[in-house]
Amino acid sequence: MIQALFSAVTARTAGFNTIPTELLQDSSKMLTMILMFIGGSPGSTAGGIKTTTLAVLLVYLISNVRHDASCAVFGRRLDGEAVKKASAVFCTNLFLSISAILLISGVQSIDLTEIAFEVFSAIGTVGMSCGITRDLNEFSRLVIIFLMYCGRIGSFSFALSLKGNRIKPAVTLPAEQITIG
Repeated sequence: MIQALFSAVTARTAGFNTIPTELLQDSSKMLTMILMFIGGSPGSTAGGIKTTTLAVLLVYLISNVRHDASCAVFGRRLDGEAVKKASAVFCTNLFLSISAILLISGVQSIDLTEIAFEVFSAIGTVGMSCGITRDLNEFSRLVIIFLMYCGRIGSFSFALSLKGNRIKPAVTLPAEQITIG
């Protein structure tokens, strides 16, 4: 019980392991990858998308399923900008992770689960490994380094730094109604 709790906490922040990661079953690796992707809470040194980002997205999803007029939790309404930022952080991290997995698996013949574990560990700045890091070629190592950099400064912050300054136009385009889902 204590080892399971320790493994769940360390996958979100520290990267220590008491059980060799390469000996975990695929389901345990998957759960660890999810925890690494989520990461810790804001204000901590943990990486990942942060627990509050996940909470905002879950509250937004529940409010949409229930057809609520607004997205609210604990008697307070969540601002639309918070939901937009949370979805941007989630999508940016997911896009970077999937792209990195595809890039590394395209240039190396390593088990996809192990590649995904390395990628989620890098973007979550966790430091855990299945032991394949030394087997990565230069290109794959550069991809992992880039993910570590994005994970440390925040992938959304990194994407915003590339955006540049835009002036809000005086006139906007008309909205189009499209079918989603």
